[in-house]
Amino acid sequence: VGRTYRVEQLVVERTAALAKANDDLVSEIRERKRASEALAQERYLMNSLMDNVPDHIYFKDRQSRFLRVNKAMAAVFKLSDPAAALGKTDFDFFLPSYAQSASADEQDIMRTGKPLIDREEKEAWPDGSVTWVLTTKECLRDKNGAIIGTFGTSRDITARKRAEERLQQQKDFLDNLIQHLPVAVFVKNAKNDFRFELWNDKAYEVFGLEKGGVIGKTDYDINSREQADLFRKHDLDTIRARQVVDVPAETFDHPTRGRLVLHTLKVPLYDSDGSPAYLLGISEDITERKRAEEELHHMTIELRRSNSELEQFAYVASHDLQEPLRMIASYTQLLARRYQDKLGPDAQEFIGYAVDGALRMQALITDLLAYSRLGMRGKPFQMTDCGEVVAQALANLKVAIEESGVQITHTPLPKVMGDPEQMKQVLLNLIINSVQAMPDGGIVTLSTARPDEATWRDIRTQPELVELRVRDSGKGIPDDQRQNIFVPFYTTKEKGTGLGLAICQRIV
Repeated sequence: VGRTYRVEQLVVERTAALAKANDDLVSEIRERKRASEALAQERYLMNSLMDNVPDHIYFKDRQSRFLRVNKAMAAVFKLSDPAAALGKTDFDFFLPSYAQSASADEQDIMRTGKPLIDREEKEAWPDGSVTWVLTTKECLRDKNGAIIGTFGTSRDITARKRAEERLQQQKDFLDNLIQHLPVAVFVKNAKNDFRFELWNDKAYEVFGLEKGGVIGKTDYDINSREQADLFRKHDLDTIRARQVVDVPAETFDHPTRGRLVLHTLKVPLYDSDGSPAYLLGISEDITERKRAEEELHHMTIELRRSNSELEQFAYVASHDLQEPLRMIASYTQLLARRYQDKLGPDAQEFIGYAVDGALRMQALITDLLAYSRLGMRGKPFQMTDCGEVVAQALANLKVAIEESGVQITHTPLPKVMGDPEQMKQVLLNLIINSVQAMPDGGIVTLSTARPDEATWRDIRTQPELVELRVRDSGKGIPDDQRQNIFVPFYTTKEKGTGLGLAICQRIV
């Protein structure tokens, strides 16, 4: 009985132990399954990250051979399968110069244990192209903490670097342009008490200051209180106006050149919020220009006074000479008629010369009087019928035209804005000039034409301009005389005073 009891007790104990062992096994299997599922989930998340992140991710052994790369890295290497990179190194994909540099960095990281974080690197490829990446590299360790390689990420920043390069090129260009502008350029910080942040070389020259001694300062640090108050007022006016302000010409006391006159434009510059951030100033030294303008103004006044006196003198002199010449001509002609039978041929010839000279002098004085009065006889332009002006001119020249046998023709003439009296005087002089040049008859033609753009600079902005032409069939003007035909008193004809074409030119 005792033995049976002990056997039964042993069976119960063994059964209990077996049940406990079975429960422990089931629990362990459950935990392993849970761990396996967690590991599978982590692998899934890791693979999802590796396959979908746009950054390049890679793992390398101690010889810098790839253990794994993600899809983004494989695409950069032009590999269809990331597994194709296993066992390869940077020397298989990059130029040796870059591969050598990357390998040296990785060896240094494994030697020191210090990571390389967010460094910009310039990648060189066999096809000659260049890309930029932002790289971070760390030591790869096993479960015991021993370094077994490296891993890292790199982000393609090529587009950003190129944009930065273009921006830097533009900045360099603008800096170079600003420094070489012939006017003073400066920039003030509108949010920092209008302190200077930029001056070009011309600004230092104009304001008589040493280079570099202005940046960070205000007008009150480099100018008198009165001058600085004036500059600050213009700055505030520009900010309030929120537009370009043309500052009137103002004086400035230069330390060595004395008082200067400056013309300044001030331009508000805004930040992304639309708030005034900077103030751009452009100043030009117009001292010499203002002095020249004042001199020109005084000269103009003096010239007007002188011209007025000369015109008055010419008018008075011409008028006062008319009567003595008329008397000389009249009495000489009377002398010739009354003593015709008593004078010999020589005397009659001499009297003829005297009469012709007196008449010629009268014509000369008449033309001189007309020439001197041109500057004060112009009238406001009005709509003028060129056909009527030509008709009046031909009526005045009827006798001279009939005696010469010259034919006058003209095409239909337009109505234009002009001074009808001066236009008539121009046409009278031109027509009689042609008539006198063709004593044996000829043709004078008046016509209009479209002005030549090369001759008339205003034709593009004023397409309604019309060119009036007077042409005759005479022998023309010799080339060696053309430069003189508008010179007063110059004439190649026995008749005429040499003022007709000069009058025409002055009226035109």
